[in-house]
Amino acid sequence: MKAVAAKYNIDSATIDNTIRVLDNGLQVKVDDDVVREIPDGQDILTELYVKTQHAATAKKHNVDEKAAVGTDTDRSAGFLLMIRY
Repeated sequence: MKAVAAKYNIDSATIDNTIRVLDNGLQVKVDDDVVREIPDGQDILTELYVKTQHAATAKKHNVDEKAAVGTDTDRSAGFLLMIRY
């Protein structure tokens, strides 16, 4: 997760959860060990959500762009990282 955090200029400690979304739609919470074992060169689709303290749902950010993520939100609230591969 450190590589993803570095790419999008956020602190890796603010990523609260990482969820792998399987092809059938099932969402599985994974830890750093699972992410570390993803083979080098594996294509991964990432979605980064900002968890806000005042919103009922997470605010989705397009992480394909290199723009700063969450400039209009409270970064201390944390992030949810969703991956597909």
